[in-house]
Amino acid sequence: MGSSPPHEGAGFATDCARKRAGSRRLWEPWFKAGPRRVQGGPRADPGRTRSVGAAYVSVAAELAEVARGKPEGQEALRLGYLVAAARRGAGGTQGIHDELIRRIEQETNGVDTGSAAYRRGYRAGRDHG
Repeated sequence: MGSSPPHEGAGFATDCARKRAGSRRLWEPWFKAGPRRVQGGPRADPGRTRSVGAAYVSVAAELAEVARGKPEGQEALRLGYLVAAARRGAGGTQGIHDELIRRIEQETNGVDTGSAAYRRGYRAGRDHG
């Protein structure tokens, strides 16, 4: 594998999300705005929250499908990043996103989560996702 460091921040997540045209439409405006933390403000729209969660699970499923056959490939790295970044983002939500995290992690069944690529992506997502 031509080793390049895992991408950090929104650019890497954008690359993952663009694997599906539907995901791209959902995420592109968010990624163009760049990373940000939202404090307070209006309550989230439940429909939009479900759409975002569905996009995460869909992308995780597609990455996992390839990563099962290529444990040291880019998809394994990206999947590790996605899992860790989602966990990091859900960390301060008092359990609201537990089901989403469970569904994303469920997609890793059969993936070698001990592979170097997956672990490298996971570390990047945990630290920067």
